[in-house]
Amino acid sequence: SVIASRKRCRLGRTSLFRAGRLLVRTKDHSYVQELVDAGTLSETMARNHPMSNVLTSSLGTAEDPPFVSDSMPLKAGDVVLLCSDGLWHYFVDTELGSALDRLEPRESCEFLIAKARQRAVGRGDNLSLAVLKLGRSEARAAAAPHGIRP
Repeated sequence: SVIASRKRCRLGRTSLFRAGRLLVRTKDHSYVQELVDAGTLSETMARNHPMSNVLTSSLGTAEDPPFVSDSMPLKAGDVVLLCSDGLWHYFVDTELGSALDRLEPRESCEFLIAKARQRAVGRGDNLSLAVLKLGRSEARAAAAPHGIRP
């Protein structure tokens, strides 16, 4: 996934959580991700690998990065997290899932930013994140029989 603004464009991850559990996450276009995919390196080892910032594709080069598209049905209560490595580098998936499940989106953003800064101890990267929590559609809620929840 890509996080873009008028002045910058950087790689990020998009993750889908349901009931605090990670269901799916986009993959990085990096050398270390290729090692993980090949089974040469574990996810845990990849976090602190010295070549973790080496990209295998990026925007703005002669060759565009590969376009990857996937879909998954979403449910009320699902949480989508879009974030840069300045955030996800400091958390395991269960920590992210727990914070996203128990806190409202704004509170989870504030909590995760504060915790990432604390764990970075002044050495962290810049970070960006967006949290989207899916609710029930108003039309569906209005159509439900009184006293019965879909």
